[in-house]
Amino acid sequence: MPLKPAVFASIAALVGLMLPTLGFAQTSQAYSSVRGWIISSEYQNGAFIGCHGQKNTRAETLAFRTRYGQMEMVVPNEGPGTGFAGALVQIDRSAIDAQFGFEGSYAFRALTDHEIGLLKKGSRVQVRINGQYQQEHSLKGSTAALLKIQECESRKGQLPKAKSAQAAQPQKPAARAQQSNQVSANCDGFTFAPYRCTVTRHQPEAGYIDTYEITDPNANVPSFFFKIMNQNEADVWVAFDGGAWNYVGVWINTSDECSEPAQTQTAEARMNLGQDAWGLCVR
Repeated sequence: MPLKPAVFASIAALVGLMLPTLGFAQTSQAYSSVRGWIISSEYQNGAFIGCHGQKNTRAETLAFRTRYGQMEMVVPNEGPGTGFAGALVQIDRSAIDAQFGFEGSYAFRALTDHEIGLLKKGSRVQVRINGQYQQEHSLKGSTAALLKIQECESRKGQLPKAKSAQAAQPQKPAARAQQSNQVSANCDGFTFAPYRCTVTRHQPEAGYIDTYEITDPNANVPSFFFKIMNQNEADVWVAFDGGAWNYVGVWINTSDECSEPAQTQTAEARMNLGQDAWGLCVR
């Protein structure tokens, strides 16, 4: 797969970006951008009501949002501006009977935890609302976007002050060590172009032979945390835009410089990996 530049916008750029955004509340505030999705926090009369994520492109109109803690899918509405209608939602091969409510030019529905899992793992979603044309949307980047929306919701829209040292199970990155062993390198991956990265070596914990944190000084690419188990395997976490660490499973070496997720993973790792292409080369 050829390398493609990642689509990350700065917070300053997000504030002024004009997109046909679905489901925005009275006011919104830029929260983050990740994997080409724009994440914002939303407010009604000054009170936080949820977070919103939509792709950074005029051609894509699928969005996700939270309303008082409940994740929702938002799509364009071609029917009446109010009321409800039945629909069929298909996430890859999984078909779901659904009902959408209408709010003017967009339609929305609440998502179950199971459906959120399917969306994180899926590659495409089709929506056919009764009496309307079928819509089809790419889910590229949806794993990172949904995780970032959930993070935004948990923080009530407040930007993180500093990167969290916590990660999901089964293991957690250790508290940050003294950064005395730090070097610069050239990094690249499946979904981002080559960039100059910083590699920091940390004191390994019991059961690991080495520990490395790989970051982008410009914060345009997710951070990686590798806990090396042996010559070929490592437990790996990623963090988007300084957020919490998300466990992305056991990775294996594909060359002297590159690694990618192993075929067999835990349910948690599969959920966080989704259908996105993952890999990292440090040269």
